[in-house]
Amino acid sequence: MSEPPPSRIWATDAHMLAPSSWDSDGATDHGIRLAACLAGLLVGIVAIVTLFLVVRKRARSQRSQREQRRASTSTLGRIMDLFPLPPLDVISPSLYVFPCVDSDDPLKVLDEKGDFRRTEEIDISSGHLKAWYIDLCRRYRLPQSGNKTALRERLVKFSEAGKEKWKSSLLTPARISHKGVRSGGIVKRRKVTQLVHRMGPGASLSTSMPQGVPFPVKRSKDMRSQMKVDKLLPWAEKFMVQIAEEENRELELSHTHLQKQGASSINNHSPPPIDPFKNTAFAHHVASMVVEKLAARQNSSGDASPLPSTSCDTPCPSVDFDTTMLGLTAESAEAFSSDVDRPDSPTIMFEPTQTFVLPSPPLRTTSASPDRIQCSLSFANGETFVVRESDVPPTQPFCYNTDLPNLIRSWDDHGEDWDPPSNHPINVNGRPIPIIYWRDLYRFNRETGGEWKRLKDTWNNWRYFMEEYNASDTPEDFWTKFSESGVRMSFSRIKTILLEERKLANKKMFEEAQRWYGNKFTNHFSYRRDQTVVPMTDIPSIVKLYKQKKGLGRSEDD
Repeated sequence: MSEPPPSRIWATDAHMLAPSSWDSDGATDHGIRLAACLAGLLVGIVAIVTLFLVVRKRARSQRSQREQRRASTSTLGRIMDLFPLPPLDVISPSLYVFPCVDSDDPLKVLDEKGDFRRTEEIDISSGHLKAWYIDLCRRYRLPQSGNKTALRERLVKFSEAGKEKWKSSLLTPARISHKGVRSGGIVKRRKVTQLVHRMGPGASLSTSMPQGVPFPVKRSKDMRSQMKVDKLLPWAEKFMVQIAEEENRELELSHTHLQKQGASSINNHSPPPIDPFKNTAFAHHVASMVVEKLAARQNSSGDASPLPSTSCDTPCPSVDFDTTMLGLTAESAEAFSSDVDRPDSPTIMFEPTQTFVLPSPPLRTTSASPDRIQCSLSFANGETFVVRESDVPPTQPFCYNTDLPNLIRSWDDHGEDWDPPSNHPINVNGRPIPIIYWRDLYRFNRETGGEWKRLKDTWNNWRYFMEEYNASDTPEDFWTKFSESGVRMSFSRIKTILLEERKLANKKMFEEAQRWYGNKFTNHFSYRRDQTVVPMTDIPSIVKLYKQKKGLGRSEDD
């Protein structure tokens, strides 16, 4: 017989072995599933038992608490039965009896027999505020110092002290505590200083003795009679009338051009008045100052009439001249130059005489607050314009940020574009002031208040704009630089670009200063504060100081 092929033998064996292997795998899976079910059932039983025990324990705890509350309530009831509450008509310990002092007159609180008309019960328990206790102490004329506990104790003592204490406190007039010798107070000894040691033992008397005196002093008594005391008020009224008459007399004399007829007792002892114009140099110097002031007024008003010359050599006659109208006196340092000798008398004393009226507008000067000169402006036509503090008008809202051509025309009279409009905002004595000079008008001006503080940043932005505009060769070059798509930029956009360029330029200059000074940079750019050297950190301030050191130009920034 021939043997079957190996493939058929393998297939036959596999067919014969397959049922037994399949039975073994099924039994294993069944056992695993059964074990998993038993484990889950066991976990569930344990969870249920645990939950049951927890609920049972909580129920027992709640039942125990209820029983304890019942027992406490019953115990409290027994105690209340044994010790009942007092009736409501019993006065609480916090209620205290005080006299009624509603009236402003303390005598009205007493009746004809000298007893208090009414009393009241006030609750002064600790639940009130401190201000309430202070008001109550003020009502009964008790001290008001201390905390709330001290105030309450003071009121309790006052209530329990009785009617005699009430009368002594309410009916006794106010005492002057600063009169008489103090006793019973605690005076702390002060430490004797080195200055007292150097001055000697007598100087430390006040520190070594509590009262500051080496012997007892009794209270001072007024030994004046009643007649003298009654004469005080009439004397005071008469004296006040004399003072008023003297003031009226001086006021009348101050408004006249005549000399005072007669002098007071004080002036009788003074040396005779001296005419300062007897000194020729002094007279010429005052005359030159008068001419300068007239020239300033004439330039401001546009009058071109010639002025008198002061170059004559003839001595000036002695004239009764009121120099105070020029803001000068003989003691004024402004009246004498370095080459003019003062009069022989060190103090020139003269009384006001007949004033000499100058052919010029009166100067607005007062003795209390003299009108100072704010600045002197030099215009393009060569004129010098003197501006006083009171001549400067207040600022107003400007429209130059939206009207750049007007800003260019009104900036500087030295430029070719100078053509201010008729409604120029800042005019002094009828003359338009270029915008470039506004810094000189308002800075350090006491009459205008804080005008420069409000105008400073805006004016600086205008200055940056005009510096860039004047630095360009032609206006077309400037607007070509500051245009976008053929449209001119606004002032706000131009200002932002210029500030950014200045920031970059300051940064480059700052780096140049650091390279130039090297390790010695802090020595040159620092300041002292509280005896300590502090290095500078503000870049614009460093650049400004560096330009001053190198002579690169003076910055006008404040």
